[in-house]
Amino acid sequence: MKYARRVDRNHGEIASALRKIGVHVVDLSRCGDGVPDLVCFQRGVVTWVEVKDGKKRPSARRLTDEQEKWHADAAVHGVRVHVVETIEQAIALFGGARCC
Repeated sequence: MKYARRVDRNHGEIASALRKIGVHVVDLSRCGDGVPDLVCFQRGVVTWVEVKDGKKRPSARRLTDEQEKWHADAAVHGVRVHVVETIEQAIALFGGARCC
């Protein structure tokens, strides 16, 4: 089992922003093996999120081989992993909802 070596600079900011709009966020970034960074729950819907740092050069933002495999395996079962680079992209996954 390979463990994640690092998280992207914006990882915490994105997780925090999602929590502020009422999304339950579980940080899986330390799991490794290509597992997406976040699994999010809102209104009975599960959303898988991979966080990439949009300020890095494109080659540094690409999915690792393990992530590519995880995404492909999930897709076979009808599960999509959303890749986000900004807080706005992450919030848009949940309809741009604002917390009460």
